[in-house]
Amino acid sequence: MGEGIGGGGGGSIPNEFLVMGYIAMSLGPENANKLFNKFVGSLDFSSVPAGIIRYQDSSYRATARPEIVLDYHVDSKGTIVRQTMWQPLQNGDVIRHFRDATIRVPVFFIGTDNVIGVDMSHATRSGGALNIFHPNVPAPLGGVAATNFCIKWPGYTQEYKKKVELRVADRTAITMSKLVERVARFVEHFLEEAASWQIDPGCQYWRVGPGAITKDKLYIVGLVHVSAGTWQPILQLKHLNFH
Repeated sequence: MGEGIGGGGGGSIPNEFLVMGYIAMSLGPENANKLFNKFVGSLDFSSVPAGIIRYQDSSYRATARPEIVLDYHVDSKGTIVRQTMWQPLQNGDVIRHFRDATIRVPVFFIGTDNVIGVDMSHATRSGGALNIFHPNVPAPLGGVAATNFCIKWPGYTQEYKKKVELRVADRTAITMSKLVERVARFVEHFLEEAASWQIDPGCQYWRVGPGAITKDKLYIVGLVHVSAGTWQPILQLKHLNFH
């Protein structure tokens, strides 16, 4: 899910998706390489998957399955929030819940103005459908009734992980628009709770809460399936660039 911007094939430098893609920027090149291998059906995490190119709409797709968006080239809205990728603690669980598990392709939220990502302050105030492509399509998270969302924000030792319901009162799957709202609420609750956490002194610029990074300074770009039953949001700062 993520189609909606332009179309057609384009070119890119080799392995650019491991440097300039949202997933690589968010979770690091090594984890991005593992995820892309899973996307194309390879378990050889030591090799870079072949046939990933950037299209004219800034999406990265596998030439074998060009209808599926795997990532997007980052834009200039602001710095991507660099998180640690969540994985189970035990190696056997990593094998069971990642290497040998079904890992779904990421979900991206694309505005009808062709902007990649949704302004979080708009998402938390929304009462109706958001201005994204396919707002009323069922959220493509595998048809499960619930899943876990997790944030591992830079500078904090704690992770923030919560179970999120993916069905509405009549037990049907939530829509893409509702998914954005649930991600936004999850992130909002994280910002409120983490405001009282201790942060690494060297990462003060990543501090969240009043007087620091708030929901008004974030875009929700999408979700990445990092382990069976767990998704991490891709977040981007609004008009803030950290180097």
